[in-house]
Amino acid sequence: MVKDPVQTIYAFDLTPAMLDLFHQWIRKEAIQNIYLQQANVLDLENQLPQDWVDYDLIVASALLEYIPRDQLIQALGSLKGLLNHQGRLLVFGTKRTRLTWWTAAKWWRTNLFDFESLEEKLRQAGFSTIQKKRLPASWNKYMIAIEAGIPGRP
Repeated sequence: MVKDPVQTIYAFDLTPAMLDLFHQWIRKEAIQNIYLQQANVLDLENQLPQDWVDYDLIVASALLEYIPRDQLIQALGSLKGLLNHQGRLLVFGTKRTRLTWWTAAKWWRTNLFDFESLEEKLRQAGFSTIQKKRLPASWNKYMIAIEAGIPGRP
């Protein structure tokens, strides 16, 4: 028997509507040990409980698309501040393509990414190891995944 290594999940979102959907899913699936909080990634220090720190892994999915471009480094730095000294940040973002430019950028006014631009923002936020992750072919057309860490951080 394989034991599930995830013991507790902490999650935040800016919008009450998304948190409500997550709460409904948690109740429907009868899942334990998931804690939710409404918070803005640009103000985590003031909006998350003080003990929400020292994480091994943070997954940011469809988050950076909605952050003003001039605040991306601040948002990444806020997430970095929640990691422990060997923690990793896994970022999923919408890839810059002709189709996503028309659908996501033009209609929904979201940010789009390529590996080089997101790698630069992660380095500016203080991450030192950055790796592009492979996605399934159907996802790879429109999504980018990057794992970033801070090895040797005291």
